[in-house]
Amino acid sequence: MNVIAAKAVPAPCGVTFRGMTDHALRLLRQDRRLAELAASPFDFDLDRAVHGDVEEVRLASGGPLEPVAGDDIGGPYFVCVDCSVLYADSEGAAGIIDSSVDEALDLVIGQPGWRGCTRLAPDDGEEEILACVAETEDEIREYHGIDEERAELRAALGFPERSPVELVRGLRAALLRTEPDFVLLDADEGCAYDLSGPTGPPLWEPVLAAGRAGLARLREGDPTA
Repeated sequence: MNVIAAKAVPAPCGVTFRGMTDHALRLLRQDRRLAELAASPFDFDLDRAVHGDVEEVRLASGGPLEPVAGDDIGGPYFVCVDCSVLYADSEGAAGIIDSSVDEALDLVIGQPGWRGCTRLAPDDGEEEILACVAETEDEIREYHGIDEERAELRAALGFPERSPVELVRGLRAALLRTEPDFVLLDADEGCAYDLSGPTGPPLWEPVLAAGRAGLARLREGDPTA
């Protein structure tokens, strides 16, 4: 799949993205120093929302998307109509990473190696999560300082210090919300992106659940089913 930057099927007229006016995002747009810190070392670059190679994408649900940032490997961050943030990587995988831009920023600042922890399973314990976090952050520290930069950004944006275990578990819960409404499609070919992170129950289970419940009521003689 081609690298995508930050172009999506346009939102319909009248749609208002509450996430687009999140407090932390406004601060980044107003303060160049903060925006540069978010871009490096935390790889949430506002300038990449409007630049780069383009591949048009859309949601399987047909809902609108708005690009707000990108990373240095061609992965955009999109805001969905319910304010959730969808990240699509350059390898053809995508998933919801948090419920708003502020919360997504809290994640990428608090755990800049979050992409390396998306495959953790729901039953992985604290020890395994901390080991994954340590490994990914050590890799980043080989090239960038992150500790002082994280403290500065958190103070400026009003983010409290949070446990990496809390952040990773929140990420995991968000990724499991991707199906069915936030599955990302190539707008031209209609091919679905792979799901980032752990997968939930097979999609046919929630799709068929309502029909099976109705069928059971019919078999029990419920005339209103």
